[in-house]
Amino acid sequence: MKGKIYLLAFFLTIFMSCSKENNSTKQGFTYSNFENNLKSDMNYNSIVAKFGEPSNDIGSGIHIYVYQLIDSTEIWIGYADKIIYARHMDKNQQILNTIIEDKPYSLTYDYFKDNLKPDMIYNSIVAKFGEPSNDIGSGIHIYVYQLIDSTEIWIGYADKIIYVRHMDKNHQIIENII
Repeated sequence: MKGKIYLLAFFLTIFMSCSKENNSTKQGFTYSNFENNLKSDMNYNSIVAKFGEPSNDIGSGIHIYVYQLIDSTEIWIGYADKIIYARHMDKNQQILNTIIEDKPYSLTYDYFKDNLKPDMIYNSIVAKFGEPSNDIGSGIHIYVYQLIDSTEIWIGYADKIIYVRHMDKNHQIIENII
């Protein structure tokens, strides 16, 4: 009899663990739930309060919170101190819709000059200026930001900002900012 109880407990444990779903799928979210309720000024706590814990964080450098939808697509929320973007992704990780734009502003030299601080960490840089368009570094990161006047900002970075340069179209230094 004792063996049967253990066997029953074993199968119940297996059944219960297999039937658990992640938080976002269990709540049955659809694309329109996020499209209508996700706002660019939401912080992490307000996102979790509205949609529950994300099923995954696949980010590197910034958080990319993943929410599974009932139609097997996903919502990806890029986050670093604020929402950077929100995208509706298909099963092949292709963008179906953009809910929140990556860069709601145009990057200018003056914007960098006024907002970039020497003590900023990578997440703060991304939160303020968006993802860099490129990382051309070798040994250290050199994050490249394209400006609307076709010049670039290069940020040399290794655990902290080492330098910031304003570069022309030919990759010649216009100014050392930091």
